[in-house]
Order: sequence, then structure tokens, then C-alpha cells
Amino acid sequence: METLIHPMLVSALGDLRERMNAQFQQAKRGAPQLDGPGFLKVVREQLNPLAIAFAERAQPLSAADFRAVILSAYEVLLTLASKGLIGPRARLPQLESHWSAAMQAVLPRLQSGHAELLAAYTNALVHLETTPGVRVGEWVILLERLAAVRVELSYLKAVGQVAAWRCGMAMLRPGALALAKNLPVAALAILFGLPETDPARIGREVQQLLLNPWHDPAMVSATIAKPEADLEIVGELGAFRGFGGMFRQPPLVSTNAGLIHVTDCESTWVLMADAFGAVFTRLEGELPDDFSASVYALKRDGTVVGPHRKRKFPLFAGASSHCSTETTLAVTLPHSHHVFLVTERSP
Repeated sequence: METLIHPMLVSALGDLRERMNAQFQQAKRGAPQLDGPGFLKVVREQLNPLAIAFAERAQPLSAADFRAVILSAYEVLLTLASKGLIGPRARLPQLESHWSAAMQAVLPRLQSGHAELLAAYTNALVHLETTPGVRVGEWVILLERLAAVRVELSYLKAVGQVAAWRCGMAMLRPGALALAKNLPVAALAILFGLPETDPARIGREVQQLLLNPWHDPAMVSATIAKPEADLEIVGELGAFRGFGGMFRQPPLVSTNAGLIHVTDCESTWVLMADAFGAVFTRLEGELPDDFSASVYALKRDGTVVGPHRKRKFPLFAGASSHCSTETTLAVTLPHSHHVFLVTERSP
């Protein structure tokens, strides 16, 4: 049974029909594969729940403002469909459901700035969906909870970026931490799984995050004594291209300017990793020369020497390459398509 279209949406679509049809025809000239009936189905499925959410606002939007929201959402959906990202043969099959959930949770709370937030969150979702390992569903859930704290446009854009880092976009860490310092305690508690009733602890945890990329506030109990520092394997990343990974042959690592570079002698990537996720970003050209001083040492028998501790990892005996940043040792093996990451947990 076909879902009934909300009267607010029926009215808005009627007023905007001529303009929307013209936009669709223009888009189809640039994207001949754009399917009219398929896109109409997407529009109904995406905009009707959004209209219902707006209808439930305590202070309804004016008809003109609601039409502006619907037109902005339509234009975003048309752009996504033209690129083949949504629709019957979508390249990103989860994007529609995540987009719908995020927009329903956040947009109706705003008094203004709907078009700007639509664009920002849609762009964020596309990047999240196309980055392997990122937890997009978790990002949407965090947004819903964070939108209950405050509803200013600047706040919602900031928490969107911090939440993206929190859900695996490790390359966003510097900017996200800068934004996090200015977020309310309630938002930080949601983002990092901490009790809102302990603002002093939340402040300390944010400071630890600034110092240590492997610090996860949610994993640290405020009541349990912290263990002594120890060396741990905190990541086993990458895989053989034939099994869905990125490396054609066992990779090698080096550092430059404080960053870990990875190559399989065909392609080169920068590896960004922390407690919340890891991302490989492809580089053009060959592996850069290694000019960085090593904080960690790896002996031939697999013993890792860290800033304060050492530990033998038999797995690392005869490693093919290794390098380190201030906080992380990267190791590769002659017959493995993985990059192993080691850090020294702070006491």
C-alpha cells in the first residue's frame, strides 16, 4: 500500500512543480541515465518523512519557509541522483537511509539555515559513505542525540565534524579537537561516552585526547586504578587487493613530517590512525624520503622499545620495515599485506 503524502508536502510540491520539473530536465541533459520514475520514488520516500517531522514542530515554519526547505532538499537529492549515488542503481546503497535519518533528526529543530546545513551534512555523508571503515550509522545516531543539546547552525556543523572524527575519520582529528574545546559539556559527554555530571573529568579527558591519539575516554573508568604503561598492538590495517584490500604486494612504511607513509611499490598512501579509526589517503608519486627521528625502536627479534617500556612481539621478528611517529610504531612483515600499529599505553 502506497504511503499517503503529507498535505504540507503536497502543497509545497504543487507550488514548486514547474521549477522542479525544469531542474530535473536540466539535470537529465547532463546525466542521461537519470531515471524519472525512480527519482520520483526517491523524492517521495525522502521528503515525506521530512515533511512529517516539520509538521510536528512546536512552532511551525511559514509556508514560504517550508517550501524553501523542500526545494533545497529536492535540489540536493537531484544532485545525488545525477551522480548515481542514490536511486534504483545507487553506488552508495546506504546513503538514502542515512540521509533520511540525519535530516529528520536535525533539520526540523533549526529556525533558519536549513539549506546550509543540508549541504554540509550531505557532503559529510558522501565522504563518510565512501571512506572504508567509517561507522556512518553511529554518526547519524550521535547527531540525533547532539541536536537535543543545542540547535544553532554553527553548533550543529561543529558537532557534525567532531562526530565524524569520533566515528572513524581519523584525518579530521586536528580540526575536530580544536572544535571540541569550545563545545558544551553535554555535547562532549555524548561524543565521548562520559557522564555529564563530571565536567572536571570531561575537561581532563579532552586534554588527554590532545596529547595522545590512542586515548579513548570511554575505555577509561574514573573509579578503577590505571595500569602501568605497556606496549600494545592497536591496529592491524590493510589487506591484499585480491581480497578487497588495497595492497597488490606486501607494503612498506616510512615517516615524513610526522606522518606514516605506506607503499606497495605501486601506490602510496598516508595512514592516519587513532583510537577511533584509521584512514588511508592515496598520494601521487613515490614514497617520500624518511627524515623523521624515530621515537620507537624495533629489534630483529621483534622487541619493541618504546619511550618508557619494551616488549617482545615474536610476530615482528624479521620485519620488512618499520617507522614511528611520536605516539605510534608502524610495522610491516615480508609475507603480510597488513600494517601493524603499536603504541605505549599511558599509565
